[in-house]
Amino acid sequence: MTFRTWDQLSEVEQLQSTFSDAHKDAYGFRPRWMSTEQWNSVEWLQAQIEGCSAVIQLANEREAETQREGIIAFEHGVDAVIAAGAKDRATALRWIMQASDCNGDWEFFCYQNDLPYGYFKEAA
Repeated sequence: MTFRTWDQLSEVEQLQSTFSDAHKDAYGFRPRWMSTEQWNSVEWLQAQIEGCSAVIQLANEREAETQREGIIAFEHGVDAVIAAGAKDRATALRWIMQASDCNGDWEFFCYQNDLPYGYFKEAA
């Protein structure tokens, strides 16, 4: 079997691929419900891609807001641990990690606490 490059695909094939990927990103699964007429329509595919893009953008905005709120809540928690006796931020972070079930995995800690991926790259 010989695979074609992107440039060797027709416009419809490129749009089908883009739509399939965008639908997966937006909804978590690949589309399988459309008719042959829809699947081969440039206009229909473009409209679907735009719809998926809007869903993805909204999800990204919600995630960013959740992460902003997570940062605020986490930093208040760090301040509270320092006020409770940690001598500095590094000690507070160590105590917070020890109290968690993340076993030293800062990225998993980020996931559990709605913090952006990589939040502790410099701190950890």
